[in-house]
Amino acid sequence: MEQQNECLAITIQGVVQGVGFRPFVYNLARELGIRGFVSNTSEGLIIQAEGPGLDLFIDRIRQQAPPLSALSSSKSLLLTLWVMPIFRSGKQKRQQFHAPVP
Repeated sequence: MEQQNECLAITIQGVVQGVGFRPFVYNLARELGIRGFVSNTSEGLIIQAEGPGLDLFIDRIRQQAPPLSALSSSKSLLLTLWVMPIFRSGKQKRQQFHAPVP
């Protein structure tokens, strides 16, 4: 029987920047055939993941995290499924918003 695909937004807080966490998540996702992205933000690590077996993906993140990392909290939110072609790793981007001047 084919597994149902899921789509999750995952936020992980703690010591996750500068310890190899983003490359770890990227490589794990590729190994498990998960599509989506991972990125560092001021809020922590943001992961959007899509595919079958996301429970295993999350379990392995918690159990095999880089030795210098320390997870203080994590949250997962089930999203509407949309097909992502690959898994990407992105650097932190500063979002800027501009309002038109009348």
